[in-house]
Amino acid sequence: MTTDKKPYVKKTYVKPEPKKETLPAVKAPAPIEVSADIIKDLVLTGNIGRMNPEEKVRYYTLLCKSLGLNPLTQPFQIIILQGKEILYATKTATEQLRKIYGVSVEKIEQKVIGDVCVTTVSVRDATGRTDGATGAVSIAGLKGDMMANAIMRSETKSKRRATLSICGLGMLDETELETIPGIKNPTVQIEIQDTAKKIEDTFSVPATPEKIDKEKINQLPDIAKKGFGILGYTYATINAFCNKFGWDNGRILAEINRVIDMKEKTKESV
Repeated sequence: MTTDKKPYVKKTYVKPEPKKETLPAVKAPAPIEVSADIIKDLVLTGNIGRMNPEEKVRYYTLLCKSLGLNPLTQPFQIIILQGKEILYATKTATEQLRKIYGVSVEKIEQKVIGDVCVTTVSVRDATGRTDGATGAVSIAGLKGDMMANAIMRSETKSKRRATLSICGLGMLDETELETIPGIKNPTVQIEIQDTAKKIEDTFSVPATPEKIDKEKINQLPDIAKKGFGILGYTYATINAFCNKFGWDNGRILAEINRVIDMKEKTKESV
């Protein structure tokens, strides 16, 4: 008995192609027309005060893009100086610039001239180009922790100024603002005549329900912990304060010193 076997035929399954969805066309934003007077102010003086909010945002974004900076980290802030709105570089800007352009410190020299601590720093970028800058901070009447804090601020100021210089940015760094009279912030006005409570609210960070990292707080330098003790800050306020400044010991110490100085000046003016 014979059985006829049907030849084996391999079946091929063809997967149907997914339906392509057609997305609606997105129109590019219309170019912003900027008057010649505004361009003149910007080029000659760096004044962005005559720009409207949309123009300021566009300019800010383009500036960050040209330097490779992340605009969401707020590398620049606005101040009013001699009636002009200008940008200054924050700590975030100089840190990102160092990484982007491979800026490294070659040499640091520090000396005291009279009542001023002067730090001179030499830097080099990834291309081998060198530059330098000086940071000077008054130490008149300072002792102990306050003297140490001022010496560190002098070094920080010189490093940041050198970074901006080697990257071709002729703008102020935030460490220079405290020594320039007549500066105003468009959003936060600081008046010496205000009450001590108002001054502390301006500079300190209110306590928030975020998780308190006591281990990090305990690892802060003794100088910082002593400063927080003088200010009477709680763990929650210290945690929020340090979060604001990225747990950077140098900046935390500078801000503590600034808060204490402002409170002392307020007491003197009352």
